[in-house]
Amino acid sequence: MESSKFGYWLQIGANVGILAGLILVGLQINQNTELTRMSIFSAEQDGYLSMGGVQSGETLAVAWAKAIDEPESLTTAEMVQLAGYLENMLVQLSRRASLHLLGLYEETAQQQIVWLVDDYFGNAFARAWWQERRKTWKWRRLGSAVDRAIAALDDNKQSQEFDSIRRTIAERATAAAE
Repeated sequence: MESSKFGYWLQIGANVGILAGLILVGLQINQNTELTRMSIFSAEQDGYLSMGGVQSGETLAVAWAKAIDEPESLTTAEMVQLAGYLENMLVQLSRRASLHLLGLYEETAQQQIVWLVDDYFGNAFARAWWQERRKTWKWRRLGSAVDRAIAALDDNKQSQEFDSIRRTIAERATAAAE
């Protein structure tokens, strides 16, 4: 009788231990998922910092300014440089869409598309580049979403933004001189 009570309590203790172990495994999986998310986010930010450094480099900055102000005067070398930069942006976008589908990236692909198009496709060169690149773009749904976002964007968005910045600078300089 004593041994059956002991066995009963031993079995309950073992079951509690198993349950505690499963809870611990669940917590570790959750922690690993969060660490993975943070790692992916950090890698994304590093990628943006890297691309920002490339964009602010002298030759790309000159090519980007021409794409905004005088796209017809771009050299082939400048077009190649800009095309590579835009292609990289689209690769990052498709990566983010995949990560979103896996639950590892919160923003939807549509949100990312709107942000990317707003930042990079507000000039004639980028639009013409996409028109050509779209012919061989293999991700159809993503391509259609990019098409819609570009169609909603003003052709001269980037030029207008820089003109507005120039006006603000001039207004501040005038106000400071008075």
